[in-house]
Amino acid sequence: MKKVIRLIESDLVNIVKRVVTESNKNILTESIDYSGVKMSVFNKEYGGPVVLTYKGKSTKYSVNVIVKKSILGKEITAYKGPISVVALWKDPAKGFFAKDNTDKVFKLPSTELQKMADAAKTNDKKIDIAGTGEIKGIEGQFIATLTQTA
Repeated sequence: MKKVIRLIESDLVNIVKRVVTESNKNILTESIDYSGVKMSVFNKEYGGPVVLTYKGKSTKYSVNVIVKKSILGKEITAYKGPISVVALWKDPAKGFFAKDNTDKVFKLPSTELQKMADAAKTNDKKIDIAGTGEIKGIEGQFIATLTQTA
């Protein structure tokens, strides 16, 4: 037997807010800690550099990526240029991720996170990492270069 439930607009707004809050539960827009290094987003509202902090010293890194996709055996560049990171999070079942302000999502393998942590500890000016990425549901490979900013 079906029941008819009547909702007023404020009920619907509250339901949507609750669903969004629950779906974002694993997103850590403040920071993630990896190998003693705090990795955070410089500006979570608009996006920007990634900040790596080790022993109280914070360093900003701008991020440039190349996202490539293989289609019918031919590799194409889906995106090439700077990104503004707005979120970092850990999905307990899938690993670490970063998201930019245009909804590109990048999986950050532990090997690449370790490179970032090691670079923060030695104050490297440039960090090269790689992994998989997704643009609007299309998956591909990414190569990213993080460069220290002033």
